[in-house]
Amino acid sequence: MILTRETGWIRFRPAQERRCRSVWSGVAMLSVALLAGAGGAAEGQTFSVLHSFSGPDGAAPQSVLVMDASGNLYGTTANGGSGSYGTAFKLDSSATLTTLANLSTSSGNGYSPYAGLVLYAGNLYGTTYQGGAYYNGTVFKIDSNGVFSTVYNFPGGADGAHPAAALVADAAGNLYGTTYGGGTGYGTVFELNPTTGTLTWTHALAYGEGANPYAGLVLDSVGGNLYGTTYYGGTYGQGTIFTLTTSGTGFTVLHAFSGTDGTNPYGGLVRDSSGNLYGTTAYGGTAYAGTVFKLDTSAVLTTLYSFTNGTDGESPYATLAMDSAGNLYGAAEYGGNTSATGCLGSYYTPPGCGTVFELTKSSSTPPTYSFKLVHTFTYGDGANPFAGLFIDPTGNLYGTTLYGGTPSSGNPYGTVYKIAAESPQAMILALIGQVNALLQSGVLNSGGANSLVTHLQKALSTLGKSNTTPTISHLQAFINEVQGLENAGALTPTEAQTLIDAANAVIALL
Repeated sequence: MILTRETGWIRFRPAQERRCRSVWSGVAMLSVALLAGAGGAAEGQTFSVLHSFSGPDGAAPQSVLVMDASGNLYGTTANGGSGSYGTAFKLDSSATLTTLANLSTSSGNGYSPYAGLVLYAGNLYGTTYQGGAYYNGTVFKIDSNGVFSTVYNFPGGADGAHPAAALVADAAGNLYGTTYGGGTGYGTVFELNPTTGTLTWTHALAYGEGANPYAGLVLDSVGGNLYGTTYYGGTYGQGTIFTLTTSGTGFTVLHAFSGTDGTNPYGGLVRDSSGNLYGTTAYGGTAYAGTVFKLDTSAVLTTLYSFTNGTDGESPYATLAMDSAGNLYGAAEYGGNTSATGCLGSYYTPPGCGTVFELTKSSSTPPTYSFKLVHTFTYGDGANPFAGLFIDPTGNLYGTTLYGGTPSSGNPYGTVYKIAAESPQAMILALIGQVNALLQSGVLNSGGANSLVTHLQKALSTLGKSNTTPTISHLQAFINEVQGLENAGALTPTEAQTLIDAANAVIALL
């Protein structure tokens, strides 16, 4: 535990991080111009702060959000509230915040909810890292009527202690999770029956299997397997990726991190339809600033991106989010704008407020991933995002920051933010910009660039109509011409693939 510089409230941090943290410290171009003059340039992914916490309504949210069918968001804050021990909250579609629960030390209630909530059958379930009958944390429930109750008190020992992660529910409502401590001292994996309030099974981690998991589990409901990460332990002591069955058997280490491939995975995993796993490490990689990785079904790990301690960010603690096209979204807690004031820094870099990033998946086989900076925090819009992102059905992103924001009164203690999905119009205009860049650099001549832009202009002119076939046809004509330019040697395979992927991304939205 450490004290934050702003509040004196206690906030959870890994031991390794406590040692490292330091606080304070031509023609185609003419086409674009005419389009902008006629209709106005479209906005891209618009960032907005939905709520700034001020203390009494919560402080230091560090968990991923969850959304119900009506568009309401639910989450927790690690600190703040009426007793400064954390809250559970609801943020409705008009950005009005309601406190669902104020956590406290009284009556054996748990406190310090570091994890987010899971929504099942109208009920919300969550964990607290501390408190409860044995002071080792709890599992709690908030029912559809807003009634708070403690479902389970962790006693320590074999049953586990100090759950830091969100739970996952199966189709029958059974809950699966991890604890940072307990077992033989290295944490546990467990199944909980929320109706009876009893643990169905517990797996005590051995150090060689991985130690001290901060992350929750991902469930393969078809195969009946659970997948997770540990922050420490394994062959090299730098954390692991593991799997076991929903019956608590068949524990297997899929990968042990060793350094250049990343170290200390704090966040959990996300799984695609083919069974590949994706995640982040807080440290390690080429600049020891963290990585994004893929683990395929043969347990072969590929580093998709290594952070550089620069404008791209540093230390992605958060679990990734994946959209329907397989693009990955995440947040890096540090780095980004190093001239911003009031943000946390690390031993490795000056203070920075953090970033939101995207790894865009190509349509090639096998796919490649390109890094894109989505947002850089500046403190007034939030600072140091610790939690992962939630993607709604229309592609909007929602997240939280530990610090920053601009409340009307008091001090800023974190935010809830939204990044609106990029519109097809903005994406086509950006694609025109890519063609212009190829023209300016001499890769394309004016005739080739003009022809490509003409297809894109026609696609723009047909947007917004109920029949999307004409727009898609113009974009497909663009793709066909790009392929022709590649075959003629005017574009390299990489240049062509970048343009094709961008056009396909627009088609996917239509």
